[in-house]
Amino acid sequence: MRRISTATKVVDKFGAGKHGFTNGNAVGGIPATDLEDVWFDHLQEEAANIVEAAGLTLDGNDRAQVLAALKILFAQHGQCRLIKSGANVVLMPFNGNKINIGGVMRTIPAAGVSLAPTGLTPSTLYYVYAYMNGTTMTLEASVTGHSTDATTGVE
Repeated sequence: MRRISTATKVVDKFGAGKHGFTNGNAVGGIPATDLEDVWFDHLQEEAANIVEAAGLTLDGNDRAQVLAALKILFAQHGQCRLIKSGANVVLMPFNGNKINIGGVMRTIPAAGVSLAPTGLTPSTLYYVYAYMNGTTMTLEASVTGHSTDATTGVE
């Protein structure tokens, strides 16, 4: 993103180095802010990137695409439940079907991902991790605790 940078910008309108626009005042001799193609190109591509990152196709007749895209993108994080099904635990989609694995949003299969308790010891605390084994989502039980990524905040 970039801020307006034409000679007629309002300098520091939103704080130091945060320039803005003005309609101007012809009587007061203040010109309206000149517009620049570079600024509009940046704004267009920022909005288009949000829409396309959500998997949507740009539609010139839809004035709510950025909002729809943000709803999709924000709803994708952590939308799952770990349930008991028979002897297994199953990672199931819930209120969406995405999970962040290694910084990539992955789709949880509709049937879920199962983990059999084979080799697990009763009364032991296990952390269950999802990872990609090639193109297959897989679960693993581990006694190794979790950590939080300092950049993304994702555990």
